[in-house]
Formats: sequence, structure tokens, C-alpha cells
Amino acid sequence: FGRVGGKGYPLDYKFMTRYNLLRMSILPESYTRAELEASLNGVLDHANWGIKPKNGPLNQHPLITSALPDRILNGSVTMKPNVQRFKEDSVVFVDGSEVKADAVVFATGYVFSFPFLKDSLINFRNKTSTDVYQMMWPLSVKHNTLCMIGHVQALATVNPLAEMQSRWATRVFKGLSKLPSEREMRNQVEEKHKQMKSHYYESQRHTIEVDHIPYMDFLAKEIGCKPNLWRIALTDLPLAKKMFFEYCTGYQYRLVGPGKWSGAREAIMTQTERMLHPLKCLPMHEEKKTGWWSYFIVVVIATVIYFVFNNYY
Repeated sequence: FGRVGGKGYPLDYKFMTRYNLLRMSILPESYTRAELEASLNGVLDHANWGIKPKNGPLNQHPLITSALPDRILNGSVTMKPNVQRFKEDSVVFVDGSEVKADAVVFATGYVFSFPFLKDSLINFRNKTSTDVYQMMWPLSVKHNTLCMIGHVQALATVNPLAEMQSRWATRVFKGLSKLPSEREMRNQVEEKHKQMKSHYYESQRHTIEVDHIPYMDFLAKEIGCKPNLWRIALTDLPLAKKMFFEYCTGYQYRLVGPGKWSGAREAIMTQTERMLHPLKCLPMHEEKKTGWWSYFIVVVIATVIYFVFNNYY
């Protein structure tokens, strides 16, 4: 995935919307994934470049970069297959090719762990699962006095997720919100394991993967600050349109309930303009848009000319 989306907007700004979420939930998964793959290959054909993964889009956490295609084209990055073995001053690949090397950087990702806690509390050594409710509450802790904040992965930035987690955790610690029974939490964790196994390939990083908007909505419901989009549409349609079609920012969870902020509506209504403001450093001449009637007149004239030449010449 490139960092820049349609019309030059940031990728997550165009992708993480309630409209897109609804669209992907209604349409068949095979269609939406094929559509997404075709869109990505329209920018950079992964097969032609030798970087097509075994898994489809969104079946693994994607690589977000706009620099890789340019680096491959100018020769500063050379794509190679898997490493077979190392020699004293070179690397041998599975295709038999050999490259001289002064240094090797193992950019294979991170292995996360909690060495300052006992393994009996949190253990992420298993690549397929971990007993943590909603990526926050270790089930090994009897009285839920330990909570994990920010140890979660989504396509969008982690900051809004961590903020919502913190709001829920403080309410639980203060006794304002109550967690489900241990059995309910374990059932939910097991169900989550099954979903992850069917959706992603086996990897430690996929044990903490969440869908941005559904996860934020869940946390908001537990906090008591989830907005009712239908109710907002009846009373404030411009705001509802912004919330549905634009990026789902944390402002949406400051409209109602605990932590309500009087400036949330204004922040939502102006988020696009504020995001683009640093880019508009030069005054631009705005061209007048041609009305639909101009196109209509052109079509009529073209039709008349075609009719005259077709019948009289």
C-alpha cells in the first residue's frame, strides 16, 4: 500500500470510513478483495515486480510505503528470493545467485514480549493466540488489576485506539464500568482466535490485529460515548455525512457521553480543511467549473451535425 490515497489524501483518511466499512460488509468478501488487489496492482503490478505475496490483501498486515517502487526502479533496491546460506563475505540465495555483502540487516519485524512480568501473567510466545480479552485484559489476572494499553495493531494509527483503551480502563478501575464474567471473556477470546486463524496467516503480530472502526465502536459502547449516527442524521445531517464519508477520527467519540467535548462537532466539520491547510502554501487560481448544461449543448450540437452529414452527404 502507498501512503497516498485517492486525490492525494493520506491512505487511511480515505480508507478508514464508515461508508467503506459498510460497503465491505455488504459486498461479498471475494469481490472486495479482488477489487482491492486490482486497485493496488493498477499502481504497481506485484507479479511483474516479483513481490506478489502468497496471501491476498488484508490477509496479513500490509507494508505501507511509497518509497519502495522508486527504490527498485532506480536500482538502490534489488529484489531477491529467500536466503539459502551465508558465506564469509557474501550471501547465497535459493536461486543460486550470490551477492557480496559487508553487513546484513535482519528486517524481519519485531518479537514482542513482557520480560518484566511473569510468563504466567502474559505470554505471547504462541504465534496463534493469547489469553487477553479485547487486547487489554489478561485473563490470568484474577481481579483485573492489570490492563495493557496500546498493545494493539490496526491499519490506522494506534494513538486513537490507545486513547479509547485508556478511557475504558480508567472507568473499569473506578468502578464505573464492569467487565463481563470470566467465562464470557474466555468465550470471546476463543471466538477471536478462530476469526484470526481463518483470516490471517500464522504470525505473532496477528494475535493483536483489530479492525479500526469496529474496535473503536466497541470501546465507545463500553465507555458510553458511542454516537448514534441515525439520530444525528435526523437532527444534524451535515455532521452525519461527515461522520459517514470521512475518516473516523476520535472526535466522533467526544460528541456524547463521558468525556463529551463542546468543540467535537466543529472539529469534525473542519478536519479535512485543517489537514490540507499546511499543503496550501501558494495561492491557487480556481478554474470555473463547467455546468452540466454546457455538456448537454455540446452533445446536442454533435448529434445534429452527425444527423445532417449522415442524411445529406
